[in-house]
Amino acid sequence: MGNHGTGRSPGPVVVLEYCGRRWHVARDEEITVGRSSACAIKLPDDTYLSRHMASLRVLDDCVLVYNKSQSKPFCLRPPAGEDRIVEPGAAMTSLPFPRFGIVAARRGGATVTVQVDASAVTHDRQSLGHTTLSESRATISQPVQLSPAQLDIIIELCRPLLTKSGSDARPATYKEIGERLGRGPNYVRNVISDVRRELSDRDEPGLADWEDLARWMILNRLITERDVRRSRRPGAGV
Repeated sequence: MGNHGTGRSPGPVVVLEYCGRRWHVARDEEITVGRSSACAIKLPDDTYLSRHMASLRVLDDCVLVYNKSQSKPFCLRPPAGEDRIVEPGAAMTSLPFPRFGIVAARRGGATVTVQVDASAVTHDRQSLGHTTLSESRATISQPVQLSPAQLDIIIELCRPLLTKSGSDARPATYKEIGERLGRGPNYVRNVISDVRRELSDRDEPGLADWEDLARWMILNRLITERDVRRSRRPGAGV
């Protein structure tokens, strides 16, 4: 079981934080989270939260997060990128994120979050732009060539997915892209449609709409956080 306070277990530890308190969990140790007083990290007495919501076990290179609830999912929320849903009875590793939050819904639309710092056991082997995907999931069949204008727009399409978290981590709208690049939304829509059409003609899978296109570009590492950092400043023309 993890330790609260200044005492630390030998070796690297994972640090959990909730309501100003910290817990330190060493390798091969486990800590529990939930509404029950039997849990090490006790959540508010809100019946919408599970009595035994989650347990976290520290492995050699990550944290294994179990959903102990019989009916309620929760999510792992990285600093940037989309939430990863952990269904009841399921488990998920924290890889590749060295830091993340465990977010559960409360009654009335509120949420509760336990912050986890697993950097002591998680090697930062990938840049932020690669942390939303796995090499084994790549679907690209052949190289993709984008014109400078197309690349600018696709980078902006993907920007929120690579820089924001929670509900803000979603593909940019045509209007948002146009405002950043000084173009009208119709122009942006036409460029994105052209890219989707070109990829569909190659029989690339999973491109039903513009949101799918953004995730496909990130999945296949065609757009990364490095591209977002290097992209032109807001308001620049295409």
